[in-house]
Amino acid sequence: MDKGIRCSVPCWLMLIILLGMPLTNLIDEPNKILSQFDDQPVSARAQTTWSGVIELTDSYTVNITDELIIAPCTVVKLPNAARIFVDGRILVQGDASCSVTLDRVSTGLHYGLQFNQSSYGRGSVIDNLTIENSMYGITVYGSDPQLNNVTVVNPSRVGVDLFSNANPTIQDLLVDQSGRGFSYSDWRFGIGLSVGAGSAPIVERAVLSDARIRGLNIWGDSGGIYRQITIDNITAEGALAISAGVWVEDSRPLITNVTVDKSDYGILIRHIDDGGYTRAVVRDCLVTNSMYRGIYVDKANHTNFTNYESADFTNTVVRGTGGPNAKTSNIGFAAIEVNATGAWFENTTIEESTTVGLRLYFVDSSTTFTNLTITNSGDPGQGAHSAGLAIRSSFFAPTFDGLEISGSPGPGISAT
Repeated sequence: MDKGIRCSVPCWLMLIILLGMPLTNLIDEPNKILSQFDDQPVSARAQTTWSGVIELTDSYTVNITDELIIAPCTVVKLPNAARIFVDGRILVQGDASCSVTLDRVSTGLHYGLQFNQSSYGRGSVIDNLTIENSMYGITVYGSDPQLNNVTVVNPSRVGVDLFSNANPTIQDLLVDQSGRGFSYSDWRFGIGLSVGAGSAPIVERAVLSDARIRGLNIWGDSGGIYRQITIDNITAEGALAISAGVWVEDSRPLITNVTVDKSDYGILIRHIDDGGYTRAVVRDCLVTNSMYRGIYVDKANHTNFTNYESADFTNTVVRGTGGPNAKTSNIGFAAIEVNATGAWFENTTIEESTTVGLRLYFVDSSTTFTNLTITNSGDPGQGAHSAGLAIRSSFFAPTFDGLEISGSPGPGISAT
Protein backbone atom coordinates (compact mmCIF):
# COMPACT_ATOMS: atom_id res chain seq x y z
CA MET A 1 0.00 0.00 0.00
CA ASP A 2 2.76 2.47 0.86
CA LYS A 3 4.52 1.49 -2.35
CA GLY A 4 1.42 2.38 -4.40
CA ILE A 5 1.10 5.73 -2.73
CA ARG A 6 4.77 6.50 -3.38
CA CYS A 7 4.35 5.68 -7.09
CA SER A 8 1.26 7.88 -7.52
CA VAL A 9 2.84 11.01 -6.05
CA PRO A 10 5.32 11.61 -8.93
CA CYS A 11 2.51 11.01 -11.42
CA TRP A 12 0.31 13.66 -9.81
CA LEU A 13 3.23 16.10 -9.74
CA MET A 14 3.96 15.53 -13.44
CA LEU A 15 0.28 16.03 -14.30
CA ILE A 16 0.15 19.32 -12.41
CA ILE A 17 3.29 20.57 -14.23
CA LEU A 18 1.91 19.63 -17.64
CA LEU A 19 -1.43 21.31 -16.94
CA GLY A 20 0.30 24.46 -15.69
CA MET A 21 2.44 25.04 -18.76
CA PRO A 22 -0.40 26.08 -21.17
CA LEU A 23 -1.85 28.33 -18.47
CA THR A 24 1.49 30.11 -18.18
CA ASN A 25 1.64 30.58 -21.94
CA LEU A 26 -1.93 31.92 -22.04
CA ILE A 27 -1.15 34.46 -19.37
CA ASP A 28 2.09 35.64 -21.02
CA GLU A 29 0.94 35.75 -24.65
CA PRO A 30 -1.34 38.83 -24.32
CA ASN A 31 1.58 40.73 -22.84
CA LYS A 32 3.68 39.83 -25.86
CA ILE A 33 0.92 40.97 -28.24
CA LEU A 34 0.47 44.22 -26.30
CA SER A 35 4.18 44.96 -26.42
CA GLN A 36 4.18 44.47 -30.22
CA PHE A 37 1.42 47.06 -30.60
CA ASP A 38 3.29 49.40 -28.27
CA ASP A 39 6.24 49.35 -30.69
CA GLN A 40 4.14 50.42 -33.73
CA PRO A 41 3.88 54.15 -34.60
CA VAL A 42 0.45 55.64 -34.14
CA SER A 43 -0.76 57.87 -37.00
CA ALA A 44 -4.02 59.70 -37.50
CA ARG A 45 -4.99 62.24 -40.16
CA ALA A 46 -7.07 65.19 -39.03
CA GLN A 47 -9.30 66.86 -41.63
CA THR A 48 -10.52 70.41 -41.04
CA THR A 49 -13.01 72.32 -43.20
CA TRP A 50 -13.39 76.09 -43.22
CA SER A 51 -16.42 77.92 -44.61
CA GLY A 52 -18.09 81.28 -44.19
CA VAL A 53 -15.86 83.88 -42.50
CA ILE A 54 -12.80 82.54 -40.65
CA GLU A 55 -11.01 85.15 -38.56
CA LEU A 56 -7.67 83.97 -37.18
CA THR A 57 -5.88 85.54 -34.24
CA ASP A 58 -2.42 84.20 -35.13
CA SER A 59 -0.61 82.16 -37.76
CA TYR A 60 -2.09 78.76 -38.55
CA THR A 61 -0.23 75.55 -39.42
CA VAL A 62 -1.59 72.60 -41.37
CA ASN A 63 0.42 69.81 -39.73
CA ILE A 64 2.22 67.20 -41.78
CA THR A 65 -0.46 64.53 -41.25
CA ASP A 66 -3.40 66.92 -41.57
CA GLU A 67 -5.59 68.28 -44.34
CA LEU A 68 -7.28 71.67 -44.52
CA ILE A 69 -10.23 72.15 -46.89
CA ILE A 70 -11.48 75.67 -47.62
CA ALA A 71 -14.96 75.72 -49.16
CA PRO A 72 -16.10 78.06 -51.96
CA CYS A 73 -16.95 81.65 -50.97
CA THR A 74 -14.96 81.41 -47.73
CA VAL A 75 -13.25 84.57 -46.48
CA VAL A 76 -10.17 83.92 -44.34
CA LYS A 77 -8.86 86.90 -42.37
CA LEU A 78 -5.33 87.00 -40.98
CA PRO A 79 -3.84 89.48 -38.51
CA ASN A 80 -0.78 91.56 -39.26
CA ALA A 81 2.35 89.49 -40.19
CA ALA A 82 0.50 86.17 -39.80
CA ARG A 83 0.72 83.28 -42.25
CA ILE A 84 -0.93 79.99 -43.06
CA PHE A 85 1.88 77.42 -43.05
CA VAL A 86 1.31 74.20 -44.98
CA ASP A 87 3.31 71.19 -43.80
CA GLY A 88 0.60 68.75 -44.84
CA ARG A 89 -2.14 69.19 -47.44
CA ILE A 90 -4.47 72.07 -48.30
CA LEU A 91 -7.38 72.09 -50.74
CA VAL A 92 -8.79 75.51 -51.61
CA GLN A 93 -12.05 74.82 -53.43
CA GLY A 94 -13.07 78.19 -54.80
CA ASP A 95 -14.82 78.23 -58.15
CA ALA A 96 -15.39 80.67 -61.00
CA SER A 97 -18.61 82.01 -59.49
CA CYS A 98 -17.37 82.31 -55.90
CA SER A 99 -13.67 82.33 -55.11
CA VAL A 100 -11.97 81.95 -51.74
CA THR A 101 -10.55 85.22 -50.36
CA LEU A 102 -7.53 85.64 -48.11
CA ASP A 103 -7.50 89.09 -46.50
CA ARG A 104 -6.34 90.94 -43.39
CA VAL A 105 -8.33 91.29 -40.18
CA SER A 106 -8.14 95.06 -39.97
CA THR A 107 -4.83 96.89 -40.47
CA GLY A 108 -1.32 95.93 -41.49
CA LEU A 109 -0.31 93.23 -43.98
CA HIS A 110 -0.60 89.48 -43.63
CA TYR A 111 2.01 87.13 -45.14
CA GLY A 112 -0.25 84.84 -47.16
CA LEU A 113 0.27 81.10 -47.65
CA GLN A 114 3.59 79.31 -47.20
CA PHE A 115 4.21 75.75 -48.42
CA ASN A 116 7.07 74.05 -46.61
CA GLN A 117 9.15 71.19 -47.99
CA SER A 118 7.28 68.61 -45.90
CA SER A 119 4.18 69.28 -48.01
CA TYR A 120 5.90 67.95 -51.15
CA GLY A 121 3.96 65.20 -52.88
CA ARG A 122 0.88 65.55 -50.65
CA GLY A 123 -1.41 66.80 -53.40
CA SER A 124 -2.18 70.37 -52.34
CA VAL A 125 -4.42 72.17 -54.84
CA ILE A 126 -5.42 75.84 -54.83
CA ASP A 127 -8.43 76.71 -57.01
CA ASN A 128 -9.80 80.23 -57.47
CA LEU A 129 -8.09 82.06 -54.63
CA THR A 130 -7.87 85.86 -54.30
CA ILE A 131 -5.27 87.33 -51.95
CA GLU A 132 -5.52 90.96 -50.83
CA ASN A 133 -3.64 93.25 -48.43
CA SER A 134 -0.57 91.05 -48.10
CA MET A 135 3.19 91.44 -48.04
CA TYR A 136 3.58 88.06 -49.76
CA GLY A 137 0.90 86.15 -51.60
CA ILE A 138 2.07 82.54 -51.89
CA THR A 139 5.56 81.35 -50.87
CA VAL A 140 6.80 77.86 -51.76
CA TYR A 141 9.88 76.15 -50.29
CA GLY A 142 10.76 72.89 -52.02
CA SER A 143 7.17 71.85 -52.62
CA ASP A 144 4.87 71.13 -55.56
CA PRO A 145 1.35 72.51 -55.05
CA GLN A 146 -0.95 73.08 -57.99
CA LEU A 147 -2.09 76.69 -58.23
CA ASN A 148 -5.08 77.37 -60.49
CA ASN A 149 -6.71 80.77 -61.00
CA VAL A 150 -4.82 82.60 -58.27
CA THR A 151 -5.12 86.39 -58.08
CA VAL A 152 -2.82 88.47 -55.86
CA VAL A 153 -3.76 92.14 -55.61
CA ASN A 154 -1.18 94.75 -54.55
CA PRO A 155 1.26 92.60 -52.53
CA SER A 156 3.89 94.88 -51.09
CA ARG A 157 6.81 92.54 -51.82
CA VAL A 158 6.15 89.41 -53.93
CA GLY A 159 3.01 87.88 -55.39
CA VAL A 160 4.28 84.30 -55.78
CA ASP A 161 7.75 83.46 -54.42
CA LEU A 162 9.58 80.14 -55.07
CA PHE A 163 12.68 78.82 -53.28
CA SER A 164 14.65 75.62 -52.59
CA ASN A 165 13.94 73.58 -55.75
CA ALA A 166 10.21 74.29 -55.70
CA ASN A 167 8.37 72.95 -58.74
CA PRO A 168 4.70 73.87 -58.57
CA THR A 169 2.31 73.86 -61.52
CA ILE A 170 0.76 77.30 -61.98
CA GLN A 171 -2.15 78.03 -64.31
CA ASP A 172 -3.96 81.34 -64.83
CA LEU A 173 -2.04 83.55 -62.42
CA LEU A 174 -2.74 87.27 -62.03
CA VAL A 175 -0.52 89.53 -59.93
CA ASP A 176 -1.53 93.19 -60.09
CA GLN A 177 0.18 96.31 -58.70
CA SER A 178 2.93 94.54 -56.77
CA GLY A 179 4.76 97.06 -54.63
CA ARG A 180 2.65 100.05 -55.64
CA GLY A 181 2.28 102.44 -52.74
CA PHE A 182 5.08 100.82 -50.68
CA SER A 183 8.75 101.63 -50.12
CA TYR A 184 11.47 99.58 -48.41
CA SER A 185 15.15 100.16 -47.73
CA ASP A 186 16.07 97.06 -49.78
CA TRP A 187 15.25 96.36 -53.43
CA ARG A 188 13.25 93.11 -53.08
CA PHE A 189 9.70 94.32 -53.39
CA GLY A 190 7.25 95.00 -56.18
CA ILE A 191 7.73 91.59 -57.85
CA GLY A 192 5.01 89.57 -59.54
CA LEU A 193 6.41 86.02 -59.83
CA SER A 194 9.88 85.23 -58.44
CA VAL A 195 11.56 81.88 -59.15
CA GLY A 196 14.83 81.19 -57.35
CA ALA A 197 17.28 78.81 -55.69
CA GLY A 198 17.01 75.94 -58.15
CA SER A 199 13.24 76.12 -58.65
CA ALA A 200 11.59 74.97 -61.88
CA PRO A 201 7.84 75.55 -62.14
CA ILE A 202 5.51 74.97 -65.05
CA VAL A 203 3.58 78.18 -65.64
CA GLU A 204 0.70 78.34 -68.11
CA ARG A 205 -0.95 81.72 -68.63
CA ALA A 206 0.18 84.46 -66.28
CA VAL A 207 -0.60 88.18 -66.25
CA LEU A 208 1.92 90.25 -64.28
CA SER A 209 0.83 93.87 -64.35
CA ASP A 210 1.91 97.23 -62.94
CA ALA A 211 4.76 96.06 -60.68
CA ARG A 212 7.56 98.30 -59.42
CA ILE A 213 10.61 96.07 -59.88
CA ARG A 214 9.99 92.84 -61.82
CA GLY A 215 7.16 91.06 -63.56
CA LEU A 216 8.89 87.67 -63.88
CA ASN A 217 12.10 87.35 -61.81
CA ILE A 218 14.22 84.18 -62.35
CA TRP A 219 17.48 83.75 -60.44
CA GLY A 220 19.85 81.34 -58.71
CA ASP A 221 20.29 78.36 -61.07
CA SER A 222 16.58 78.06 -61.73
CA GLY A 223 14.67 76.88 -64.77
CA GLY A 224 11.11 76.01 -65.60
CA ILE A 225 8.68 76.33 -68.50
CA TYR A 226 6.66 79.54 -68.95
CA ARG A 227 3.94 79.79 -71.60
CA GLN A 228 1.60 82.65 -72.51
CA ILE A 229 3.05 85.28 -70.20
CA THR A 230 1.67 88.84 -70.41
CA ILE A 231 3.57 91.62 -68.64
CA ASP A 232 2.98 95.37 -68.65
CA ASN A 233 3.96 98.58 -66.89
CA ILE A 234 6.98 97.44 -64.86
CA THR A 235 8.53 100.75 -63.78
CA ALA A 236 10.81 101.58 -60.88
CA GLU A 237 9.72 104.97 -59.54
CA GLY A 238 12.95 105.47 -57.62
CA ALA A 239 13.48 101.88 -56.43
CA LEU A 240 16.95 100.50 -55.71
CA ALA A 241 17.15 98.01 -58.60
CA ILE A 242 16.65 97.79 -62.35
CA SER A 243 13.01 97.33 -63.28
CA ALA A 244 12.35 94.75 -65.98
CA GLY A 245 9.39 92.88 -67.34
CA VAL A 246 11.47 89.68 -67.36
CA TRP A 247 14.73 89.31 -65.43
CA VAL A 248 16.83 86.14 -65.85
CA GLU A 249 19.98 85.79 -63.75
CA ASP A 250 22.28 82.73 -63.78
CA SER A 251 19.38 80.50 -64.86
CA ARG A 252 18.09 78.41 -67.77
CA PRO A 253 14.34 78.88 -68.33
CA LEU A 254 12.23 78.22 -71.43
CA ILE A 255 9.85 81.13 -72.08
CA THR A 256 7.35 81.02 -74.95
CA ASN A 257 4.59 83.34 -76.15
CA VAL A 258 5.62 86.27 -73.97
CA THR A 259 4.58 89.90 -74.39
CA VAL A 260 6.11 92.79 -72.44
CA ASP A 261 4.73 96.31 -72.80
CA LYS A 262 5.76 99.66 -71.35
CA SER A 263 8.53 98.60 -68.96
CA ASP A 264 11.84 100.23 -68.12
CA TYR A 265 13.59 97.16 -69.56
CA GLY A 266 11.53 94.64 -71.48
CA ILE A 267 13.66 91.50 -71.03
CA LEU A 268 17.02 91.53 -69.23
CA ILE A 269 19.26 88.44 -69.17
CA ARG A 270 22.35 88.77 -66.99
CA HIS A 271 25.17 86.37 -66.16
CA ILE A 272 26.78 87.05 -62.79
CA ASP A 273 28.19 83.87 -61.23
CA ASP A 274 30.88 82.13 -63.30
CA GLY A 275 30.36 79.04 -61.15
CA GLY A 276 27.20 78.35 -63.16
CA TYR A 277 25.64 78.97 -66.55
CA THR A 278 23.05 81.33 -67.93
CA ARG A 279 21.01 80.17 -70.92
CA ALA A 280 17.58 81.67 -71.40
CA VAL A 281 15.57 80.30 -74.31
CA VAL A 282 12.81 82.65 -75.50
CA ARG A 283 10.36 81.82 -78.29
CA ASP A 284 7.64 84.00 -79.87
CA CYS A 285 8.39 87.22 -78.05
CA LEU A 286 6.89 90.72 -78.43
CA VAL A 287 8.45 93.65 -76.55
CA THR A 288 6.90 97.09 -77.00
CA ASN A 289 7.35 100.63 -75.68
CA SER A 290 10.31 100.01 -73.37
CA MET A 291 11.81 103.13 -71.82
CA TYR A 292 15.55 102.18 -71.82
CA ARG A 293 16.08 98.85 -73.60
CA GLY A 294 13.74 96.34 -75.15
CA ILE A 295 16.05 93.33 -74.76
CA TYR A 296 19.37 93.45 -72.90
CA VAL A 297 21.74 90.48 -72.73
CA ASP A 298 24.86 91.12 -70.70
CA LYS A 299 27.44 89.94 -68.22
CA ALA A 300 27.92 91.66 -64.87
CA ASN A 301 31.70 91.62 -65.35
CA HIS A 302 32.23 93.33 -68.70
CA THR A 303 35.98 92.67 -68.53
CA ASN A 304 35.50 88.90 -68.51
CA PHE A 305 35.95 88.03 -72.17
CA THR A 306 35.07 84.32 -71.96
CA ASN A 307 31.89 84.79 -73.95
CA TYR A 308 29.37 82.04 -74.59
CA GLU A 309 25.79 81.94 -75.81
CA SER A 310 23.73 82.99 -72.78
CA ALA A 311 20.45 83.72 -74.59
CA ASP A 312 18.58 82.11 -77.47
CA PHE A 313 15.74 84.11 -79.07
CA THR A 314 13.52 82.91 -81.93
CA ASN A 315 10.69 84.91 -83.52
CA THR A 316 11.19 88.22 -81.75
CA VAL A 317 9.66 91.65 -82.35
CA VAL A 318 10.91 94.74 -80.49
CA ARG A 319 8.91 97.88 -81.24
CA GLY A 320 8.75 101.47 -80.02
CA THR A 321 11.76 101.53 -77.68
CA GLY A 322 12.06 105.06 -76.26
CA GLY A 323 9.05 106.11 -78.29
CA PRO A 324 5.99 108.20 -77.45
CA ASN A 325 4.22 105.31 -75.72
CA ALA A 326 7.11 104.58 -73.36
CA LYS A 327 6.85 105.86 -69.79
CA THR A 328 9.32 108.61 -70.73
CA SER A 329 10.24 109.05 -74.38
CA ASN A 330 13.61 109.74 -76.02
CA ILE A 331 15.85 108.42 -73.23
CA GLY A 332 16.40 104.92 -74.61
CA PHE A 333 19.80 103.24 -75.04
CA ALA A 334 19.01 100.49 -77.57
CA ALA A 335 16.13 98.38 -78.76
CA ILE A 336 18.34 95.28 -78.39
CA GLU A 337 21.79 95.25 -76.80
CA VAL A 338 24.27 92.40 -76.32
CA ASN A 339 27.14 93.40 -74.01
CA ALA A 340 30.23 91.28 -73.30
CA THR A 341 28.50 87.96 -73.81
CA GLY A 342 27.03 85.79 -76.57
CA ALA A 343 23.52 85.37 -77.94
CA TRP A 344 21.54 83.72 -80.73
CA PHE A 345 18.75 85.66 -82.44
CA GLU A 346 16.72 84.10 -85.24
CA ASN A 347 13.88 85.87 -87.07
CA THR A 348 14.17 89.23 -85.32
CA THR A 349 12.37 92.48 -86.18
CA ILE A 350 13.24 95.87 -84.66
CA GLU A 351 10.90 98.76 -85.44
CA GLU A 352 10.36 102.41 -84.55
CA SER A 353 13.12 102.81 -81.96
CA THR A 354 14.12 106.39 -81.08
CA THR A 355 17.64 105.12 -80.42
CA VAL A 356 19.94 102.61 -82.11
CA GLY A 357 18.11 99.45 -83.16
CA LEU A 358 20.82 96.92 -82.25
CA ARG A 359 23.95 97.68 -80.21
CA LEU A 360 26.76 95.15 -79.78
CA TYR A 361 29.66 95.70 -77.38
CA PHE A 362 32.57 93.29 -76.78
CA VAL A 363 30.87 90.48 -78.67
CA ASP A 364 32.48 87.77 -80.77
CA SER A 365 31.60 84.71 -82.85
CA SER A 366 29.42 83.39 -80.01
CA THR A 367 26.81 85.92 -81.18
CA THR A 368 24.69 85.12 -84.25
CA PHE A 369 21.82 86.96 -85.93
CA THR A 370 19.82 85.14 -88.59
CA ASN A 371 17.12 87.02 -90.50
CA LEU A 372 17.37 90.40 -88.78
CA THR A 373 15.28 93.37 -89.97
CA ILE A 374 15.75 96.88 -88.52
CA THR A 375 13.29 99.59 -89.60
CA ASN A 376 13.05 103.30 -88.73
CA SER A 377 15.42 103.10 -85.78
CA GLY A 378 18.15 105.47 -84.64
CA ASP A 379 18.64 108.78 -82.81
CA PRO A 380 19.32 111.67 -85.22
CA GLY A 381 22.65 113.43 -84.76
CA GLN A 382 23.88 111.02 -82.07
CA GLY A 383 26.75 109.39 -83.92
CA ALA A 384 26.69 105.62 -83.59
CA HIS A 385 23.27 105.81 -81.94
CA SER A 386 21.81 107.28 -85.12
CA ALA A 387 22.51 103.99 -86.89
CA GLY A 388 20.25 101.02 -87.25
CA LEU A 389 23.10 98.73 -86.07
CA ALA A 390 26.11 99.80 -83.97
CA ILE A 391 29.08 97.53 -83.20
CA ARG A 392 31.87 98.58 -80.84
CA SER A 393 35.08 96.91 -79.60
CA SER A 394 34.16 93.58 -81.14
CA PHE A 395 37.40 92.24 -82.58
CA PHE A 396 36.15 88.73 -83.38
CA ALA A 397 33.12 89.37 -85.52
CA PRO A 398 29.61 88.18 -84.75
CA THR A 399 27.77 86.36 -87.52
CA PHE A 400 24.95 87.90 -89.58
CA ASP A 401 22.95 85.84 -92.03
CA GLY A 402 20.13 87.78 -93.65
CA LEU A 403 20.37 91.44 -92.58
CA GLU A 404 18.08 94.27 -93.73
CA ILE A 405 18.22 97.85 -92.43
CA SER A 406 16.08 100.75 -93.63
CA GLY A 407 14.88 104.17 -92.51
CA SER A 408 17.70 104.97 -90.06
CA PRO A 409 18.44 108.71 -89.62
CA GLY A 410 22.18 107.94 -89.65
CA PRO A 411 24.18 105.13 -91.24
CA GLY A 412 22.70 101.70 -91.56
CA ILE A 413 25.72 100.19 -89.75
CA SER A 414 28.27 101.87 -87.49
CA ALA A 415 31.41 99.96 -86.45
CA THR A 416 34.01 101.46 -84.10
